[in-house]
Amino acid sequence: MGSVDALTELARMREQAGDREQAANLYGRVADAMEPRRLYFSARAEEAYSAIGAEILYRRAADMGELTSLRALARLRERVGDYDGAEAIYRQGTDVQDADSMILLGWMRAEAGDHDGAEGLYSRAVRLGGVGALVSLARAREVNGDAKQAEALYARAVEADSTEALVALARLRQEAGSHDGVETLYRRAAARGDARAWLALAQIRKEAGDGPAAEQCCRQAAEAANAAGDYVALMTLAQMHEEAGDRDGARTHLHRAAEAAVSAGATAALLDWARRRVAAGDQASAEALISRAADADSADALVALVELLETKQDRHGSQSLAHKAANTGNTRGLNVLAQIREEAGDREEAEALAWRAADAGDSTALMTLATMRERAGNPVSAERLARRAAELGNIEAVVQVVRLREESGDREGAEALARQAAALSKYPHAGEARPLVALMQMREKAGDSESAEALARQAADTGGAWQYGFERRWPFGLNPDGQPTPTWSDG
Repeated sequence: MGSVDALTELARMREQAGDREQAANLYGRVADAMEPRRLYFSARAEEAYSAIGAEILYRRAADMGELTSLRALARLRERVGDYDGAEAIYRQGTDVQDADSMILLGWMRAEAGDHDGAEGLYSRAVRLGGVGALVSLARAREVNGDAKQAEALYARAVEADSTEALVALARLRQEAGSHDGVETLYRRAAARGDARAWLALAQIRKEAGDGPAAEQCCRQAAEAANAAGDYVALMTLAQMHEEAGDRDGARTHLHRAAEAAVSAGATAALLDWARRRVAAGDQASAEALISRAADADSADALVALVELLETKQDRHGSQSLAHKAANTGNTRGLNVLAQIREEAGDREEAEALAWRAADAGDSTALMTLATMRERAGNPVSAERLARRAAELGNIEAVVQVVRLREESGDREGAEALARQAAALSKYPHAGEARPLVALMQMREKAGDSESAEALARQAADTGGAWQYGFERRWPFGLNPDGQPTPTWSDG
C-alpha cells in the first residue's frame, strides 16, 4: 500500500535476523521514496535502530546535495572507528566549500597532530562561514565534556575577533578555577557592548569586595542589555537587584526584560520566569509577566493566566479572559477553565464553558463534555459527543469514553463503540485502531487474555495497528487463516 514506515520496519527486522544484504536493499527502497531533507531526519531516527539504515539514508541524501547529511555520515564513520572513512567524507564537503566540513576536518587533523593543516582549514572555514562556525564547534566540544579542545577553539575564534568567544573563553576558564586573563577577556567583550561580560565583571568585583565598581558594572550591563534587547541579561539584573533588596530596581529590570523577550518572540521565557516568581512567592510579578505574554498572543500564557486567576479566586477575571480569548479564536482558556470548574464540583458552569469552546470548533472541549456526560451517567449523550469529536479528528475522545464504559462494567458498549470508531480514520488505507488497542490493554491487564486476543486481531485487521507493539504478540505476523506465522526461514 506504499507505507514507507512499514518498509523501514521490515528492513530493521531483516537486519536483526542477520540478512544484511536484504536489509540494505529494503533501505534503498526507503531512500527512493524520500526527498533529501526528509531523508536526513529519517536517517537521524534510524541511528537508534540500524547502522546500515542510517548510513544508507545519509549517503543517499548526501549524494543529492544535502550537506548536513554528509557531515552526519562522517560522524557516523567516526563513531564506529573508521577515521579514514570519516576524513574522506569531510573532504568531500570541503571540495564543495562547506565551512562546517572544513572545521570538522580541521578538528580531525589537529587530533592527528597535523596542526598546520588544521589551522589552514579553520582559516578557510572562517573566510567562508564566519567565525560563528568555530564558536559552534567549540560549544559542541564543551557540551561533550572536552573542555581542553573547546578552549583551544574558543581561543582561535578570539583571534578571529569573536565577541561571543571572548565571553565563552573567560567563562570556561572561570569554571575550571583559572584566573588566567579572565577579567581581561571580559573587559574586551564589555568594551564592545556585551551585557553578559559586564554582568560577569560585576560579580568579580563584588566577590573582590569592590561594591562601587560592581554597581558601576551593573549600570553598564543594563545600558548594554537595553541597547541590544538582551532579555536574559535584563532578567539576571532583576534577580541581582532583588537579592540586594532593591525591589524597585528589580521590577524595573523585570519589566524591561519582558518587553525585550516579547520583541524577540521569546514568550516561553516569560512563562519560565513567571513560574520562578510564583515559587518565590511573588504573585504580582508572575501575573505581570504572564499578562504581558498573553498580550503578545501566547496561547500558553493565556492558559497560565486563567489558571493563576482561578488560584486567586478571581472567577470573574478568569472567565472574562477566557471568553475574550475565545472571541479571537483561542478556546484553550475556556477548555482549561471548564476542567477546573468541574474538578471544583461546579458541573453546570463547567458544561457551559465547554460548550462555548465546542461551539467555536474545539474538539478537545467536545471530549471534555463527553467525559462529563459519561461520569454523569448519560452514556448515549457521551457517545454522541465523542463521535462528533472524532469526526473533527479527535479520536482520543472515543478512547476516553471506551475506557469509562469498560470501567463501569459496560463491556458490550465499550466494545461496540471501539469497533464503530475503526471507520473514523483519517488514513486512506487503514482504520482507527486506538480505541480497540486501549480496550485490549485493559482486558489484558484484567487477566482476560481470550478477549484481549480477539480485540488485538480486530485492531490488526484495521491495517493501522502495526505501530502498537503487536510484533511482540505475533513476531512474524499472521497467516491468512488467522494463525500466527511460524519463524521465517530462507528456504
